[in-house]
Amino acid sequence: MATAENRAAPTITIGAAGALGSGPGRPSAEEMAANIFRAYGKSKNLAGQLPIVGSAHQAAEWFAADADAGATHLVIGLAGAGWREQCEVLAEARERD
Repeated sequence: MATAENRAAPTITIGAAGALGSGPGRPSAEEMAANIFRAYGKSKNLAGQLPIVGSAHQAAEWFAADADAGATHLVIGLAGAGWREQCEVLAEARERD
């Protein structure tokens, strides 16, 4: 739309919550969805689609879908234990994207 109006494309930033990798102490997708439902009042169906969980490959697929939709930046809050390992998974996902 911006191009059609001869305007600069805006920066689109996505905010997300995730629990990456498979180490102990990480919340499941279901637990994270329940928290999103309680905290933000999103429908249970939508809340279930929002958390980024799993492997670097799974996260990279999520990132690619957002990029295809026009997102240029991602801000992600990591939940649960093992944040350093989660950051390593995040870095690997970034390399795959």
